[in-house]
Amino acid sequence: MKRRRVSLHLKYGGRDVTPYVSNRLKGYLRENWGAPFIVAFMVMLMAAAGYLCYGLEAVANDIAVYAY
Repeated sequence: MKRRRVSLHLKYGGRDVTPYVSNRLKGYLRENWGAPFIVAFMVMLMAAAGYLCYGLEAVANDIAVYAY
C-alpha cells in the first residue's frame, strides 16, 4: 500500500501563493501568541451553541464552562 502525502496548495491567479500565506500566518502567530487560544475559545463556543440548538443543554453547558 502506497502512502500519499496530503498537502494544501493555495492558488490565486494561476500562481501558488502557499509560501506567502504560510509565512504571513507564522509571522502573525509569532506576534500574537494568544491567537490560537482565542480561535479555540470561539470554536468551543460555537460547538456549545450547536449542542444547545439540538437540545443537549448539559453538554452545551459543560463545553461553555471549559471554554470560559
